[in-house]
Amino acid sequence: MDFLGIGTGEILLILIIVTMVCGHQKLPEIGRTLGQATKKMKEAAGQLGQQMNEEMGDLKKVNQEVNDVINKEVLPGLEIEGKGAIREGNRIIVPAGKDDSEVGFF
Repeated sequence: MDFLGIGTGEILLILIIVTMVCGHQKLPEIGRTLGQATKKMKEAAGQLGQQMNEEMGDLKKVNQEVNDVINKEVLPGLEIEGKGAIREGNRIIVPAGKDDSEVGFF
């Protein structure tokens, strides 16, 4: 059994120490409190993961919309003839000019 990276031996040692410090009467209450805290942390982590997935979905949609606009409206309108530009898929690479000021990646 492995709980939070703690093995069975370590859990038993912790239980023995807790029993010595708090007494055996309070062990059920401590266990219940730890269980409730663990449940709340799992729920919060699940909600956070769900929110992050929703936000990532929104970002992917926006990214796709931007790419569509670039591919449909920006790339076709670029005047690159005579500059030695290379088209690689959706990218257009314009080589550096003589003064290296005309480098562009689209």
